[in-house]
Amino acid sequence: WYVKTREEGIFLKHQFQQHESSLGGVSQLMNALFRNPNLFNPLPHFFGNMLPKYINARGSLTSLPKRFMEFFYHPDPKIMAAFKEVMAYSDTGKVPYQIMREALANLNPSQAGRVGAKMLQTLTNINQFSSRAIFKWGDPFLRYALWRKYLSQGKTVQEAANHAWVDLIRYSTRSELIDMLKSIPGNFFVPWRYGTLVSLKKQVTSNTFRTIVTVGMMDLLREAYYRKTGRWKHLPLDYFEVPASKMIQDPKSVGQFITSLVDVRALKDVTELLNGSADWDQIRNLFWGWSQVYETKKEYQAFMKDGDLLNHLCNFLSGIVLATHPTYEYNPRRFMSMIPDTIMPKAPIVKQKEAMIERKKAIKDKIDARKQVTKPYRTNEFKLTGQ
Repeated sequence: WYVKTREEGIFLKHQFQQHESSLGGVSQLMNALFRNPNLFNPLPHFFGNMLPKYINARGSLTSLPKRFMEFFYHPDPKIMAAFKEVMAYSDTGKVPYQIMREALANLNPSQAGRVGAKMLQTLTNINQFSSRAIFKWGDPFLRYALWRKYLSQGKTVQEAANHAWVDLIRYSTRSELIDMLKSIPGNFFVPWRYGTLVSLKKQVTSNTFRTIVTVGMMDLLREAYYRKTGRWKHLPLDYFEVPASKMIQDPKSVGQFITSLVDVRALKDVTELLNGSADWDQIRNLFWGWSQVYETKKEYQAFMKDGDLLNHLCNFLSGIVLATHPTYEYNPRRFMSMIPDTIMPKAPIVKQKEAMIERKKAIKDKIDARKQVTKPYRTNEFKLTGQ
């Protein structure tokens, strides 16, 4: 086919190109079993992921009530028609894989196939309300608010949409790299992670100082909350900050930026779960959404012991709304860890937790060092005997 521009040719190629690899079926099964059931709560996505992105894109918080009324209660037909034309979204709140599962459940000719499709559909339906809240209401609302902001700057309808798509992630982004990464079983949320790095690059290049200040303030608030409670909140900027902080500590770990787009820990955890060798931490990582429910039970038990209603209620609400969680087994990788305790002191419980983790790490390092010392001797002895 002949097209006028290279960009149009790439777009057509991506639309007609089959993006599934030979592992595509395994990847879809992993998504249905270990990703989708965790997404039953829409609040962390809206308040912990999309809203920070909206703020980082210089979206106005004060204009949100007005845009809320425009979007949900008094929509202008012409404006909404223009918005849906350039930033289309599903009125049903269903994404393509959900529609496909429903169709397969009815069309599969074999009884076993219908049963399997029904089982996958049931697992998908666990997050049906959350999916509708995100894809029908939450995401389109914030995109509409940001789109109107760009319109007010004099941009055309399509230009405003292009900016808003980059800022707030287009989940249907296609490219050879993304298709390859999505085909890896257990490598969840590829468009989200890739889009986060692209949107951060856009904000840094367009307004470097403001982006540094905004991101720094978010990070500082998170650090203060962690040092007070020992609870952590993952933010979209972690896809850059975590590998960057590792690289600062160890300059040889430049490859950490690559692994920010490839994360196969879920596949490793599933393999060990099937082998019966998975520990509680791995199970909790696999079902991270449901682990929040488990943590609420622990908060209630702690409240019954000490009676500190305000503290445990705050922990409960922050877990439900922002997906904050206690860090029992690790110290979060972050830039703000370099702030001295004299400037931002840590609560005693946080100091005890970090000291315990460091002791465990020191013991593990000693054991690994002993293994490294004994391994060459045994290897040489084996070679001499073999000769």
